[in-house]
Amino acid sequence: MPSRGTREEAPVATDAPHPRVEQAVVEAEAADDASPAAAAAAGEDAAVQPLAPWQQQQVERLQALFEKVHAERMHDIPVCNEALRVEAVGFCSFQGRALGVLITPWFMNLVLLPGMDDDWSQLRTGEKITHPFPAGAVEFIVGREDGLVHQACSLFSPVFEFQEQEVARIAAQAALDALLQQREERSEAEEWQQHQEEEERRRREEEEARRRAEAEAARQPDAGADDVGGGDSADEGSTVAAQQKPAKPPLQRDVSRRDLFRGLLGGRGEEPAAGGRGKG
Repeated sequence: MPSRGTREEAPVATDAPHPRVEQAVVEAEAADDASPAAAAAAGEDAAVQPLAPWQQQQVERLQALFEKVHAERMHDIPVCNEALRVEAVGFCSFQGRALGVLITPWFMNLVLLPGMDDDWSQLRTGEKITHPFPAGAVEFIVGREDGLVHQACSLFSPVFEFQEQEVARIAAQAALDALLQQREERSEAEEWQQHQEEEERRRREEEEARRRAEAEAARQPDAGADDVGGGDSADEGSTVAAQQKPAKPPLQRDVSRRDLFRGLLGGRGEEPAAGGRGKG
């Protein structure tokens, strides 16, 4: 790894924005006051409400923890896009839990925090839990960071599609709004096209992650694969470490990441296997 004195900047994408990002920007600019976020601010939706003071403290702690992770464990890691910074975007109270998007230089995740009556202390790190939303069922993965238990669903990892923070912020809010909107019906042909596009996007992301990992390994032949995340061994499988391994995203087929940005849901209304109010 480069020394502090000879820091190498992480590569930042210089090509035109990814089509998904452009779509998110267009939809966000065209949004009106009927969006779920606006309804939450106005207190019009019983399921979606503004954050309570204690929930705001949760969100502030989440952001502070990942700012610390970036400074102490992800500094100078090639997977980071240094055009971005850690930011909690669009958090609202959904059915009593803080829900929003966390942007970091190495991932963009939907994040769910425990409600007042939730006890997530017994949940296993890496455990998968499916939650129902207006747009459909979405699978989250349990993570822990410095004692804060949260559930995350990956939207982007890595995040080199974004050339500046504002574009990432717009995309994050568009994804959250899509999640909180009712699903729209689509034809089988549209679903198949969406599925093919999602598979191609996933293949490109995994190939890019593999290429970057190989480049890093070539520069650091003695470094272990687990050094990238920098976490404690006792916290194996934590959210940060999970971001470094190219793998299929934890979204179910009925709600893909592309669906979130387009506001189009691909499922046929299957009931979630688990979730609801959580364990405890």
